[in-house]
Amino acid sequence: MKKIASFVKNPDYFTRLQTFCEQEDFELLSFDELNSESEYSVVLIITDDIDLLNEVDTKSIPVCVINPTSKIAYKHYTLDKDFDLVKFRELIDCIYHGGIMGSFQTSVRLEKIHKRFLIGNDIYNVDKIVNQLTSELVYFFSISDVQKLRIGISEILTNAIEHGNLAITGDEKFEATENEEYDELLQERLLDFEYSSRKVIFDFYLDKKELKIYIEDEGDGFNKDEPISNNEMDDLLKLHGRGILISKMYFDEIIYNEKGNAVTLLKRV
Repeated sequence: MKKIASFVKNPDYFTRLQTFCEQEDFELLSFDELNSESEYSVVLIITDDIDLLNEVDTKSIPVCVINPTSKIAYKHYTLDKDFDLVKFRELIDCIYHGGIMGSFQTSVRLEKIHKRFLIGNDIYNVDKIVNQLTSELVYFFSISDVQKLRIGISEILTNAIEHGNLAITGDEKFEATENEEYDELLQERLLDFEYSSRKVIFDFYLDKKELKIYIEDEGDGFNKDEPISNNEMDDLLKLHGRGILISKMYFDEIIYNEKGNAVTLLKRV
């Protein structure tokens, strides 16, 4: 279980932290409970009095100061005094993924977002790309749900690049992996302009009712409606299966277009 170390005097702040930890399955440690063993799983030290940090080594653990009243010499996050659970969730997500140090103001609240991206075939950085594109998920979902949704999105985006744009079949991937030649196969396709010039459309819509993500590649797709034999089903699962199965676990609906080169992921908030 992840831990947050609290050096908070204000009882109202502390109550908000307790509520967050109960909802998000974190453990809240007090100053007296923090020791060398627990430090390994502490994701954040939070305080409303920087003098309390003098007895703690904060070099390896991110620090957040609530409503700072004076300048602080070391890098830190800040929350204003009116922070709520959503703003704290945003802070934790930022820390998880190496976000920029800065302030998290409660006066800014996301209501709805719709954006579209063109993504290159950077298959080695899919997780980082997805984290960047979906930072707003924390306004509507718990930390654990955000992590699951990102896993599902990453799997589908990987499929779109790997099997769609780069046209690597399930059999080709299996054989190359078995022969420890998969990186060479990827590099071969990435150096071929016919494949490397292709893009993935990533359309992201989020409001208080639903999350809708549309992912379209420039590959040939597959016929999702055509009756298939058991052997052909095995081939389909080798090609798309892991991403589809994982995504079905975390999304309410997965809808493919007729060509089979685009998918819509739906999750009710």
